[in-house]
Formats: sequence, C-alpha cells, structure tokens
Amino acid sequence: TDLSSVLGLAIFNKITTNKLSLGLSEVLFGEQEMLPSSPSVVVFAGPKRRVLAGVSAPGGRVDNFIDVYIDVVASKVGPEAVERLELDQLAEAIEKIIHQDTTYYFETFPTPPRTRSHKILYLYSP
Repeated sequence: TDLSSVLGLAIFNKITTNKLSLGLSEVLFGEQEMLPSSPSVVVFAGPKRRVLAGVSAPGGRVDNFIDVYIDVVASKVGPEAVERLELDQLAEAIEKIIHQDTTYYFETFPTPPRTRSHKILYLYSP
C-alpha cells in the first residue's frame, strides 16, 4: 500500500490481536493526550515519502516510505530499573510480533532511562 492510514491500522490490528498475550491494558490509534491505563500502546501514522526508484517515464517505479510510530508506555510504582527493563522487554515483544511480516523495516528509539516510554518507528516500502 502507499496509504499511511492503511499501514498504521494494519500494525494497530496486529498489536490489538496480541493484546492479551502482551499483557497490554490499552491499544490506541492516533495521537493521545492522556492514557486511561497502563501498560498501553499508541500507534499512529506519520509522514510518507516517495522516492523515484526506476525509470522516470509515466508508470516508473517509486518506493514509498511510510512512518508508523508506536509508543509503548508504562507507569507503575516500583524501582525505576525494573520498570525500564519491563518496558524494553514489552517493546521487544511487540517488535517480534510485527516482524512476523518481513516487509517491515524498522528503527527503534528507546527514550532516556528516566522516562516511561519506548518509541518504535516503522518504515515500509512495498
């Protein structure tokens, strides 16, 4: 697909399908101001870029790069080191589920240790 909303919803649906096995309270789509419970995942589609990848004539091939952001957020009372480890492990479990589809290319952006979120950026090029 070359539609960011379609790709964002596909990743959202994949995480939602595995919500219970991941131990998630909420899986939400679109940017959120407040989260009702924790741990939660927020999926939202970002910008799309097209790069000419073939002949420039009409019908030439382009690569579509679609950014989909996944924020993994947890907030509970306890030792920060333990919370951070659990958060990183949850993000890795989500990555493993999404990577069952090998068409995704990804980069992860762990946030600084004193925060309670973990960012994952997915880039897709069909």
